[in-house]
Amino acid sequence: MNKAIASKILITLGFLFLYRVLAYIPIPGVDLAAIKAFFDSNSNNALGLFNMFSGNAVSRLSIISLGIMPYITSSIIMELLSATFPNLAKMKKERDGMQKYMQIVRYLT
Repeated sequence: MNKAIASKILITLGFLFLYRVLAYIPIPGVDLAAIKAFFDSNSNNALGLFNMFSGNAVSRLSIISLGIMPYITSSIIMELLSATFPNLAKMKKERDGMQKYMQIVRYLT
């Protein structure tokens, strides 16, 4: 086995390990007992199947279970704000302003 393949396998295993560790870190401010009771009562439908495929990350409401939704939501909010405020629309059209705009989107995320 050459070094490139071994390196790619180790990187993949590292990402899988990181995913499993982050799947146990819950989202702050969430009542985990209520979420567990909800998933226990709805384990026989599509939600239970989705939870099983995610490695129970959805029922734990971990950071990983959020996916890219926070980024998409913050992008939508910034688009709505830029349509409302002309200064944001102007900032978005400039080169340096676009970098600042994307930085704000990341902070909102």
